Amino acid sequence: IGTIRLGMSGAEAVGMLIASLGEPTDDTGPIAATEEYGAACEDSQARIVKFGALAAIVIIDSDSTETFAGYRLDLTYEGASTSVASDIETLSGLKLGNSVVDLRRIYEGFEVSLLEDPAYGRVFELRSGNTGNLLLWGPVTDSGNEGTDTIAGIYSVDASVGFC
Repeated sequence: IGTIRLGMSGAEAVGMLIASLGEPTDDTGPIAATEEYGAACEDSQARIVKFGALAAIVIIDSDSTETFAGYRLDLTYEGASTSVASDIETLSGLKLGNSVVDLRRIYEGFEVSLLEDPAYGRVFELRSGNTGNLLLWGPVTDSGNEGTDTIAGIYSVDASVGFC
Protein backbone atom coordinates (compact mmCIF):
# COMPACT_ATOMS: atom_id res chain seq x y z
CA ILE A 1 0.00 0.00 0.00
CA GLY A 2 2.05 2.91 -1.26
CA THR A 3 5.33 2.83 0.64
CA ILE A 4 3.85 0.56 3.33
CA ARG A 5 5.35 -2.90 2.92
CA LEU A 6 4.57 -6.28 4.44
CA GLY A 7 7.21 -7.10 7.04
CA MET A 8 7.74 -3.54 8.24
CA SER A 9 7.14 -2.43 11.83
CA GLY A 10 3.47 -2.72 12.70
CA ALA A 11 3.48 0.61 14.56
CA GLU A 12 5.09 2.36 11.59
CA ALA A 13 2.63 0.85 9.10
CA VAL A 14 -0.42 1.73 11.22
CA GLY A 15 0.94 5.25 11.73
CA MET A 16 1.34 5.70 7.99
CA LEU A 17 -2.20 4.41 7.41
CA ILE A 18 -3.57 6.87 9.99
CA ALA A 19 -1.70 9.70 8.27
CA SER A 20 -3.28 8.72 4.93
CA LEU A 21 -6.74 7.46 5.92
CA GLY A 22 -7.51 9.13 9.25
CA GLU A 23 -8.27 7.49 12.55
CA PRO A 24 -9.14 3.77 12.49
CA THR A 25 -12.78 2.75 12.63
CA ASP A 26 -11.73 -0.17 14.87
CA ASP A 27 -8.55 -1.40 16.58
CA THR A 28 -8.71 -4.71 18.40
CA GLY A 29 -5.44 -4.19 20.26
CA PRO A 30 -3.60 -7.47 20.99
CA ILE A 31 -5.92 -10.49 20.65
CA ALA A 32 -5.38 -14.22 20.31
CA ALA A 33 -4.21 -15.02 16.79
CA THR A 34 -7.18 -16.04 14.66
CA GLU A 35 -7.90 -17.71 11.32
CA GLU A 36 -10.55 -15.06 10.64
CA TYR A 37 -7.95 -12.70 9.19
CA GLY A 38 -5.41 -15.34 8.19
CA ALA A 39 -3.31 -14.62 11.24
CA ALA A 40 -3.32 -17.89 13.20
CA CYS A 41 0.29 -17.82 14.32
CA GLU A 42 1.23 -20.21 17.12
CA ASP A 43 2.59 -18.44 20.24
CA SER A 44 1.67 -15.06 18.77
CA GLN A 45 -1.08 -12.50 19.00
CA ALA A 46 -2.65 -10.38 16.32
CA ARG A 47 -3.91 -6.83 16.12
CA ILE A 48 -6.53 -5.96 13.50
CA VAL A 49 -6.76 -2.24 12.70
CA LYS A 50 -9.66 -1.29 10.43
CA PHE A 51 -10.09 1.77 8.28
CA GLY A 52 -13.56 1.13 6.84
CA ALA A 53 -12.91 -1.21 3.91
CA LEU A 54 -9.28 -1.90 4.93
CA ALA A 55 -8.17 -4.27 7.69
CA ALA A 56 -4.45 -4.07 8.48
CA ILE A 57 -3.17 -7.28 10.08
CA VAL A 58 -0.34 -6.95 12.58
CA ILE A 59 1.33 -10.02 14.09
CA ILE A 60 2.69 -9.61 17.63
CA ASP A 61 5.48 -12.06 18.43
CA SER A 62 6.13 -13.52 21.88
CA ASP A 63 8.77 -10.78 22.41
CA SER A 64 6.10 -8.09 21.66
CA THR A 65 7.57 -7.25 18.22
CA GLU A 66 4.77 -5.99 15.95
CA THR A 67 5.00 -6.75 12.22
CA PHE A 68 2.65 -5.56 9.48
CA ALA A 69 1.85 -8.97 8.03
CA GLY A 70 -1.19 -8.64 5.79
CA TYR A 71 -4.25 -6.71 4.71
CA ARG A 72 -7.75 -7.24 3.55
CA LEU A 73 -9.86 -4.84 1.54
CA ASP A 74 -13.48 -5.89 1.80
CA LEU A 75 -16.76 -4.26 0.82
CA THR A 76 -18.61 -6.06 3.65
CA TYR A 77 -16.69 -4.37 6.48
CA GLU A 78 -18.67 -1.83 8.48
CA GLY A 79 -18.33 1.60 6.93
CA ALA A 80 -16.64 0.21 3.80
CA SER A 81 -18.92 1.91 1.29
CA THR A 82 -18.12 5.41 2.58
CA SER A 83 -14.48 4.90 3.55
CA VAL A 84 -11.55 6.44 1.69
CA ALA A 85 -9.91 2.99 1.87
CA SER A 86 -12.48 1.56 -0.57
CA ASP A 87 -10.68 3.50 -3.33
CA ILE A 88 -7.33 1.76 -2.71
CA GLU A 89 -6.15 -0.22 -5.72
CA THR A 90 -3.36 -2.68 -6.34
CA LEU A 91 -0.21 -1.47 -8.12
CA SER A 92 -1.67 -2.94 -11.31
CA GLY A 93 -4.97 -1.12 -10.87
CA LEU A 94 -7.40 -3.69 -9.41
CA LYS A 95 -10.07 -2.10 -7.19
CA LEU A 96 -12.98 -3.34 -5.14
CA GLY A 97 -16.04 -3.54 -7.38
CA ASN A 98 -14.08 -4.32 -10.58
CA SER A 99 -15.50 -7.21 -12.59
CA VAL A 100 -13.84 -10.61 -12.95
CA VAL A 101 -13.33 -9.67 -16.61
CA ASP A 102 -11.38 -6.60 -15.42
CA LEU A 103 -9.35 -8.82 -13.07
CA ARG A 104 -8.41 -11.14 -15.95
CA ARG A 105 -7.50 -8.17 -18.19
CA ILE A 106 -5.44 -6.38 -15.52
CA TYR A 107 -3.55 -9.56 -14.66
CA GLU A 108 -3.14 -11.02 -18.15
CA GLY A 109 -0.15 -13.39 -18.01
CA PHE A 110 -0.96 -14.39 -14.43
CA GLU A 111 -3.04 -17.39 -13.40
CA VAL A 112 -6.55 -16.34 -12.30
CA SER A 113 -8.84 -19.03 -10.87
CA LEU A 114 -12.36 -18.91 -9.47
CA LEU A 115 -12.95 -21.42 -6.67
CA GLU A 116 -15.46 -22.25 -3.96
CA ASP A 117 -14.15 -21.61 -0.45
CA PRO A 118 -16.04 -23.12 2.51
CA ALA A 119 -15.80 -19.91 4.54
CA TYR A 120 -16.06 -17.22 1.84
CA GLY A 121 -18.07 -18.80 -0.97
CA ARG A 122 -16.84 -17.91 -4.45
CA VAL A 123 -13.31 -16.49 -4.44
CA PHE A 124 -10.62 -15.56 -6.93
CA GLU A 125 -7.00 -16.58 -6.62
CA LEU A 126 -4.28 -14.68 -8.44
CA ARG A 127 -1.07 -16.67 -8.85
CA SER A 128 2.26 -15.93 -10.47
CA GLY A 129 2.44 -17.26 -14.01
CA ASN A 130 6.09 -18.18 -13.38
CA THR A 131 6.11 -19.75 -9.91
CA GLY A 132 2.46 -20.51 -9.21
CA ASN A 133 2.77 -18.67 -5.88
CA LEU A 134 -0.41 -17.13 -4.51
CA LEU A 135 -0.23 -13.32 -4.78
CA LEU A 136 -3.77 -12.09 -4.00
CA TRP A 137 -7.16 -13.61 -3.37
CA GLY A 138 -10.62 -12.57 -2.24
CA PRO A 139 -14.37 -13.04 -2.40
CA VAL A 140 -16.28 -12.51 -5.64
CA THR A 141 -20.00 -11.94 -6.15
CA ASP A 142 -21.64 -14.74 -8.09
CA SER A 143 -24.11 -13.57 -10.73
CA GLY A 144 -23.18 -16.36 -13.12
CA ASN A 145 -21.56 -13.91 -15.54
CA GLU A 146 -17.91 -12.87 -15.23
CA GLY A 147 -18.77 -9.50 -16.77
CA THR A 148 -21.10 -8.70 -13.87
CA ASP A 149 -19.40 -10.75 -11.12
CA THR A 150 -17.51 -8.23 -9.01
CA ILE A 151 -14.48 -8.30 -6.73
CA ALA A 152 -15.88 -7.93 -3.19
CA GLY A 153 -12.53 -8.31 -1.43
CA ILE A 154 -8.81 -8.12 -2.15
CA TYR A 155 -6.71 -10.02 0.39
CA SER A 156 -2.97 -10.40 0.76
CA VAL A 157 -1.57 -13.87 1.30
CA ASP A 158 -2.45 -14.98 4.84
CA ALA A 159 -0.15 -13.44 7.43
CA SER A 160 0.45 -16.86 8.96
CA VAL A 161 2.14 -17.99 5.71
CA GLY A 162 4.96 -15.46 5.75
CA PHE A 163 5.23 -14.07 9.26
CA CYS A 164 4.87 -16.92 11.76
